[in-house]
Amino acid sequence: MLQPIGALALLGAVLLASPVPGEPAGRGIHIRINGDLVVGPEATEEAIVVVGGNARVEGAARLLMVVDGDAVLSGARVEELMVVRGRAELIEGATVTGNVHLMDADVSVAEGAQVLGTIERGYGLRVARGIWAAGAVFALGLSIALLLSGLVAAAVAPGPLRAAGRVLTVEFGPTLLAAAVIWIALPLAAVIVLATVVGIPTALGFFIFVMPAIGFLGYLVAGTRIGDLILEKTRGRVEPDHPYLAACIGIGILLIASWMPVLGKLVTSLAGILGGGAVGVLAWRAARRRTATPTSPAPAPVHAAGM
Repeated sequence: MLQPIGALALLGAVLLASPVPGEPAGRGIHIRINGDLVVGPEATEEAIVVVGGNARVEGAARLLMVVDGDAVLSGARVEELMVVRGRAELIEGATVTGNVHLMDADVSVAEGAQVLGTIERGYGLRVARGIWAAGAVFALGLSIALLLSGLVAAAVAPGPLRAAGRVLTVEFGPTLLAAAVIWIALPLAAVIVLATVVGIPTALGFFIFVMPAIGFLGYLVAGTRIGDLILEKTRGRVEPDHPYLAACIGIGILLIASWMPVLGKLVTSLAGILGGGAVGVLAWRAARRRTATPTSPAPAPVHAAGM
């Protein structure tokens, strides 16, 4: 649980950090996952991150963060030090010019080493600001991506997008049945198939790729249908060709609704589940039409009289 929080805090801390007068400019972010890292005395880094390993730093860094490991500073000069589930050890000559943040961690400061700021245990204000900043950046990027996806769907497949939306609101029974098949019956079948060696990749592919794709398309369908219904009520008509405005309005409403404390997740989930059911109904009918359409026999050759 602490690793994702620590990662968000790191990102926010890097974004919010300001240069310390007299400190050399950092060269970049140095990251090590599941392994130890040694930073020599000549190195100057913007941020050093070690997850699942120990860090020994002898140079300079604006931010040092270690998750599930120990941070050893030997003659190092660090602005901010953060340790999650580990231990911080400041050897003689080491200096932390800012604060030391400890989350399920301990610290030892040897004689000759110093912490110019404070030693904070638990989640302090700076970490909370970092988590908030990272979460806000992620939410903004995801919102923009969903809106752009809706515009792309409205441009590329306006007919199927609106047809699935009509199924969602006009034929709720078939939509609900298809949703039950997609989100309950098929996952149970995939779990059963997991017991076989051959079925493992098929089941994993279904859970990792197919279900998220159906939910994503269902979300776009539900959002566009909401936009169309609003335009019908307010203007008495919908866009004649591509539902660009409807997609922006409906998906925007779903995004705003997702911020509600309790109902947000419910609204988002229902949009993907029911919209995915409508997509399933449309796909099923298209497959049946292709199967039921007979192939036309080849025309018989025509012979001219007397030939």
